Amino acid sequence: YCQKKTVEQIQNGKEILEIACGTGIGTEYVARKFPNAKILALDLSPKMVALAKKRLAPYQNVQVRIGNVQNLKLNRKFDTIFCTSAFHHFPNPKRAMQEMRKVSKKSAKIIITDVNLPPLIINNFLFKLEPGFIRMYSRKEFTLLFDQADINVKKQVRIGVGALMTIGTVSGLR
Repeated sequence: YCQKKTVEQIQNGKEILEIACGTGIGTEYVARKFPNAKILALDLSPKMVALAKKRLAPYQNVQVRIGNVQNLKLNRKFDTIFCTSAFHHFPNPKRAMQEMRKVSKKSAKIIITDVNLPPLIINNFLFKLEPGFIRMYSRKEFTLLFDQADINVKKQVRIGVGALMTIGTVSGLR
């Protein structure tokens, strides 16, 4: 559900990057919507990359590989970057946003959709039970993370009862 809602916000894209693609569900939605786009899907887990490669094998415009959002070593830039239901796993969210910004074209759209169940204090404690969970972020915290990376927040929207989508655009080149 979150992947579909996130992909709906992508209006056009020639170069699309998915961060933490997992099994490739979101990537598949993008590949169907933009069959002529060049799509790169990254995940830190070799197991997830293997599953995504299997799912996405029919799509010639998709490349799947191991990649770490904390250290994106890419020789190309993207007009759309998205990440769904994974941001709460990132150990250094500020660095993750800076890395996404680093591989963005001018006027790129960056969309982060992540778990967000108020009140965050209770849920941050409860979600410690999820392997790899670090923390949930509030609207204000996402706005600050985007601002610190020089990405302008254009919109924040709740997705169902359990997620928050933050959409930003890159205003210029650093």
